Amino acid sequence: MNVVTTPEGRWYEKDGEWLISVTTVIGRYLDIAPKDEEARARWDKLGERGTRIHELLAQPSISLAEWNDLPVDVRNALHARQRFVVDYGFKREDCEMALGNIELGFAGRLDDAGRIPAGRIIIDYKSGRLRPRSLKMQLGAYYGLYVAMYPRRKVFGALGVALSPANGTYTVESLSLGDLKRGLAEFKEALYDTNQRTIGDQAVDSARQDSSGN
Repeated sequence: MNVVTTPEGRWYEKDGEWLISVTTVIGRYLDIAPKDEEARARWDKLGERGTRIHELLAQPSISLAEWNDLPVDVRNALHARQRFVVDYGFKREDCEMALGNIELGFAGRLDDAGRIPAGRIIIDYKSGRLRPRSLKMQLGAYYGLYVAMYPRRKVFGALGVALSPANGTYTVESLSLGDLKRGLAEFKEALYDTNQRTIGDQAVDSARQDSSGN
């Protein structure tokens, strides 16, 4: 799917329609982003590091030369993810999945899907702290998109995994199937109550035109 990012958020194109991203809805609804300029700069810098970590997690392997060039905090996050994989017996099926559904009216990118001994799970990785409410809404929304795309796949639950860049440890927030359904319901309320199903701003219209040749 084509992706458009503006100061107002992110949108994905599916079958000629533009769908607002899960994280944009949650960020607006819960008013998560910092307000002052200094805090916003730190937020953006941490976001760039998180994006880099996610890119590396999606790679099947990392060369020694690439590894040696990575900052220590990024290496620590990757070590943390490997510890999680071993401890939970996680077997990846898909990663960095761009999911969108026109009927649902939103889209997003799921970090990981696969199996642990208990069954199939979906995963969102964080390089910062876990925020239980937003995590539940985010994974609930991804669950809705995932089962819409793969209706025959049975999902056991979900995990939010915080990978510490400071010391290479991890923490986990577990969500049951019931938690995911409740998170999806709350996300839908946020989506429709705030009328965010459509794009509706000039910045995205302009970006959409710029992306048409991509």
